[in-house]
Amino acid sequence: MCGISVSQVRDAIHRLRSNKGDGNVSHNTHHLKYGTDKLDIYLSFVLKAILCHAVAPEGFLIITVVPISKANGKAVHDSDNYRGIAQRVV
Repeated sequence: MCGISVSQVRDAIHRLRSNKGDGNVSHNTHHLKYGTDKLDIYLSFVLKAILCHAVAPEGFLIITVVPISKANGKAVHDSDNYRGIAQRVV
């Protein structure tokens, strides 16, 4: 079954770092961390629907790729010394 409980959503939200965003929209983790309890409930409904029906809203499919250096002391101008990290819309 497509089970994501409200308590799982709340736990995941509480683990988020504050004031982190993805750069594509004007939302950040602050909106989730300080939203009402109803937000957790509705978010769990949305996530359950995405898993059960295997369909995600178009906005959920947008990512930003951020380059992260593999190690300190390596040449910063060499693209082989970076890896891409994908950040999803919050």
